[in-house]
Amino acid sequence: VGAVILDEFHERSVAVDVALGLVKLAQETRRRELRMVVTSATLEAQRLEGFLACRSVVAEGRSFPVSVEYLGKPSREAPWDLAGAAIERVLDGFATGRADDPGHILVFMPGAYEIMKTCEKARIALARTGVQADVLPLHGALPPEEQDRAVSAVDPSKRRRIIVSTNVAETSLTIDGVRTVIDSGLARIHRYDPLRGMDTLRVEPVSKASAEQRAGRAGRTAPGRTKRLWSLAEHERREAHTAAEVARIDLASAMLETLSLGVRDFARFPWLDAPDATRIDEARRTLVALGAI
Repeated sequence: VGAVILDEFHERSVAVDVALGLVKLAQETRRRELRMVVTSATLEAQRLEGFLACRSVVAEGRSFPVSVEYLGKPSREAPWDLAGAAIERVLDGFATGRADDPGHILVFMPGAYEIMKTCEKARIALARTGVQADVLPLHGALPPEEQDRAVSAVDPSKRRRIIVSTNVAETSLTIDGVRTVIDSGLARIHRYDPLRGMDTLRVEPVSKASAEQRAGRAGRTAPGRTKRLWSLAEHERREAHTAAEVARIDLASAMLETLSLGVRDFARFPWLDAPDATRIDEARRTLVALGAI
């Protein structure tokens, strides 16, 4: 192995942070010639430059302009109601000739329940506007053939699609023909609950970086548009980047994995964002109690 590439680094999963630290250790000890490339469209470049003692390379990829529209004011409506209204406005503008072709429409929702409700609202919007389109959900619990159907290539002029997805479509997948993104601005985030001593999934606002990634889905093949279902004032208050997973989940699993890979001192492992010492102690006690270490 001559080089390791860590892509979509902005997602900051424990796995990618462990990989970053392991490669850094290898470079500093037995593999000084090993190269590492850390990439993302929304990278915290200055922090990584300091951590890795490296330089940044900016590659201006080919993309098309994407207009961004916010709600005029904060709303307490359910995200699927807001999305349904946004879908209807887009389809009505196209049907009446007031707006250009929206292509495929990609809607971001935090989970399967919200996706189901949004699909219902999308079908109502189609019936009201008279536009023909397939409404397709996309999330990890679906059978593989249904997931494949949602992401397979098809010309929007021949068969339009409204794809309602979790953040699996934020970076992991590119769906050709998407020119309109409708973003709830929400995702289910793993976070440690100290009262129950376990990780839970909470619906939370996504960071500005994640919102930027989602908007970029609309500008891959032609100019596009993004309709964000929150206000500009709310956007300004959002975190710039997604918090590292290692800073918000139970560390027992990550500790066991790194120890099994030969890391003797979890606390001194080269983390880009070092975990809190109290949470490290909790993880160690958990593994001792389980007889894992």
